Amino acid sequence: MDRSAPRDKTPPGMPPRTLARGPRAAFAVALSTFALLSACNGCRAGAGKGDGGPAVSESAAPTLRVYVLSDLAGALEPCGCQKDMLGGVDHFGALVEKERSKAKDSVVVSVGPTFFMDEVIKPERLEQETWKAEAIAAGLKPSGLIAFTPGKNDWAAGAPVLSKLREACGAPLIAANVSGEASAGAVAQSIKEIGGVKVAFLGVSLPKSSKGSIEGLTVDDAAKALSAAAKKARKDGARIVIGTAALERGDAIRAAEAAPELDVLAIGSPYAEGEANSTPKPPRFVGPVLVVQASNHLTRVAVVDLFVRGDGRFADGSGLAHAAEVTDLETQIDDLQKRIANWEKDPAVPKSDLDAQKKRLEVMRDKLAKAKVPPATPTGSFLRYELVEVRDKLGREKTAHDAMKAYYTRVNAFNKDKFKDKKAPPPPKGEPFFVGQESCTPCHTATVDVWKKTGHSHAYKTLVEESKEFNLDCVGCHVTGYDKPGGSTVTDVVSPNLKDVQCESCHGGGSEHVKDPTIAMPISDPGENVCIGCHHPPHTDVFDYKARKDKVLGPGHGKPGAQPNNDPPKGWKPPKPRF
Repeated sequence: MDRSAPRDKTPPGMPPRTLARGPRAAFAVALSTFALLSACNGCRAGAGKGDGGPAVSESAAPTLRVYVLSDLAGALEPCGCQKDMLGGVDHFGALVEKERSKAKDSVVVSVGPTFFMDEVIKPERLEQETWKAEAIAAGLKPSGLIAFTPGKNDWAAGAPVLSKLREACGAPLIAANVSGEASAGAVAQSIKEIGGVKVAFLGVSLPKSSKGSIEGLTVDDAAKALSAAAKKARKDGARIVIGTAALERGDAIRAAEAAPELDVLAIGSPYAEGEANSTPKPPRFVGPVLVVQASNHLTRVAVVDLFVRGDGRFADGSGLAHAAEVTDLETQIDDLQKRIANWEKDPAVPKSDLDAQKKRLEVMRDKLAKAKVPPATPTGSFLRYELVEVRDKLGREKTAHDAMKAYYTRVNAFNKDKFKDKKAPPPPKGEPFFVGQESCTPCHTATVDVWKKTGHSHAYKTLVEESKEFNLDCVGCHVTGYDKPGGSTVTDVVSPNLKDVQCESCHGGGSEHVKDPTIAMPISDPGENVCIGCHHPPHTDVFDYKARKDKVLGPGHGKPGAQPNNDPPKGWKPPKPRF
């Protein structure tokens, strides 16, 4: 029985777990985590740069390398709010390009939603989302995309658009159980000769959710279709059979049980929603079939190397029997590393405690290194598995990066014109609205001086420099009062000046306070919920509210040392009301 966790029900854009409250609570979590992991000291399994398998031997080139993308779901690249973020089509392309010297015959398969993040596209976002999908298709093509099995999201812009995306990425849409006028040219399988070996790619999809199914699409039993396609592939002479299944994980594993002719089954979701990142799933064998599932949004990719040595099935060359334990260990190490990074910035954490946590981290790393020792290389055909993080440090593949830049430039020009007349809705009568930083400065000079030293003060400029200031994915977290009553819009940020993350981003609209300083701001002491409106995964995965809040405070703004309020200059008048 598959015991994978149920689908994450976290609301789109919100953190998948509760943040620890304060350094002592965080240390308690770390200590209990270490105690649990100590019980796994005897676990020995192969693991890669992220999960479940050793690095591929430098001296042996695989017959075939398969990169598996699960649920890319419209994630062209991460937003870039911190250095070395996970994800990016261009970074993935650079990974494949660099590794070709070790694995000349390598291919890419994508399973689950690939081109769109959500099942339904809002009308105002249709052009931007479609062009982003085109950039993803263009970016994956040079990496060697050889097949993709879609999830429901891929029909979000309609079957004709999906057909165009299929043509643009240069790979067939593989879905043996899908037919009908909306099938976008789906085929049951594709057989290629790669490195002198016949390789079959086949897949199934169940593109439906609680919101319904795709009109004009006939969907047959996935397990039966996968089994029939796998049998046919073997009959047609395929030496390697790679399956893809855009199904719930439990359903996909049951499908693998029904199709033992497969060598590898890559899993993706039947649909996806929202920008939250998922955690990796450990690889496992279902009979002779290796089942793999990478984390979503191209944050990590599963890499399977297949070594053909005779006619037999592929033995485990990575020691995956205890991959789940290794996955848990790596996940906890990653979490502790992030916590240590935040504790180092927090003066309330004693150095002795921090040093103790660093020592524990080294102990965990030693255990992981021992657990990664692979088994002896099998004498016949075998495979190796690795889960690799996709990060900035990999570099950029030129074709993918050029496609991304062209997309941003195109969207910026289009949205600037399309939304040139868009205004935020007026506030309810008597309710405060946004007046801009200039209205705060006359009285709160010390506070504004503190703000000018923060990244919030030039947040809009970072978008302008990359032609993203009119991008609907980006602008909301770089301006003040975005799409709120009496606030800014994607283009309306000038009168008043609502560029950057200003005072009112945290404290609410200041119109009433400006008219009468005895009236308090709507939010006098912003809490964590205000910050995580933008500072949440996948924008950042190391945000610590207490530590980061301290960075935006200073004398006159939450700290003693300067007079927080001044009398306004002589003759100063509050701005004329906009509403």
